[in-house]
Amino acid sequence: MAVSIIDGRVETADVKRHNRHLHQYRILSFALDGGGERVIRNAVVDNRVAARLQPGSAGRFYLFQGVDMRGVYAYRDPQGDLVQGFPGQNEKLGLIGAGLAVAAMILFALFSDGIPWIVFIALVLSIVGFFFTRQTRTEVERATAEDRLPAGPAAATAAVTRPLP
Repeated sequence: MAVSIIDGRVETADVKRHNRHLHQYRILSFALDGGGERVIRNAVVDNRVAARLQPGSAGRFYLFQGVDMRGVYAYRDPQGDLVQGFPGQNEKLGLIGAGLAVAAMILFALFSDGIPWIVFIALVLSIVGFFFTRQTRTEVERATAEDRLPAGPAAATAAVTRPLP
């Protein structure tokens, strides 16, 4: 899991699809304050943050890359106002999948001769998916809370693109 912070402005925000919880972008490109460009393909962004990702929006952008998704989880405008939201649907799906697998195990144990291996595999995958997504979410929340530098051109001198430990 990687977390990074960039200072710049949105150049391109090409929405692929959206629903009531998140936006998925074909391409998100940023012009960095110190020069250069950063492009993210197939980015997933919570709607609260997506509302601020319009071409021309300048500030500090908090990026993440998890096991199966990447995107922007927070935006700090030049005045220092922070908007954040992590697309946590995979975390919820992991819990739901684990619950369904446990229910299936109980039903198979009660009404058949044994429990199929596929149910064990589904349980393990659901639990692993839940914990990886949860780890990503807690890491991005920690990184946002620890970052106190101002957004905008003044911060560009501190770091144009800096990965967090």
